[in-house]
Amino acid sequence: MTAGLNPAQPDYWLDYWIAVYTSLMRCMDMPRLRLVDHDALRRHPLPRLTALFAWLGVPEAAATAAAEMRGAKEEEPRPDEFNSALVGTALKTYARLQAHRSNLGPDAATEP
Repeated sequence: MTAGLNPAQPDYWLDYWIAVYTSLMRCMDMPRLRLVDHDALRRHPLPRLTALFAWLGVPEAAATAAAEMRGAKEEEPRPDEFNSALVGTALKTYARLQAHRSNLGPDAATEP
């Protein structure tokens, strides 16, 4: 992580996110690792949960779990709070996570 940041600064938490997911990407080819895009899960829970529960071997539970999901209010991003270089790194990291084959569920182009 970047030296000199502290938890009172928004950049600390963005830098922390980048560090965690950069580390996770080193493990993404592990056969038992699956990713679930939280934003996509909130927008369209049934396709993501169907893929997840099928992978877990309990496909019949997906519809019940999806019915229990509550969408969160979408918030407008406030990129002016963050260092622009960190934002760029985070966006690239997020795109790599979304594109990886371990990301469960249909891609955004096929979702309703």
